[in-house]
Amino acid sequence: MRKYELKRKMIDDKYMCLKVSFAYGGMNYANYKRESKGIYLHFTEEVIKQEDGYSTRSFEPFNNKNFKILIEELPRKSTKKVEKAFERIELIQDDLFNAYSEDDKQKCFELIRGE
Repeated sequence: MRKYELKRKMIDDKYMCLKVSFAYGGMNYANYKRESKGIYLHFTEEVIKQEDGYSTRSFEPFNNKNFKILIEELPRKSTKKVEKAFERIELIQDDLFNAYSEDDKQKCFELIRGE
């Protein structure tokens, strides 16, 4: 299965990552809110280390810089729609990375919504 992910190096082994994925929704027990089923864009800061031919990734799960945005609500998984959403994200990735590095979540929302 194809990974729908974009990375940009910050400093040392730290990266800003954008991932597009389908989520089945339901209860989020981290914040006790119901989440919709659909396509999400995840913003994370990750440490990626390459050692002895292996790659290790780590991130802080409850970091305020990490968040996700619902791109499109769907009744069931559609690989074609996930691919289309990823292509759209690829076109605006520079603006998204800039807004994310400035910690401007509102601008990220506006870019995703096409405002």
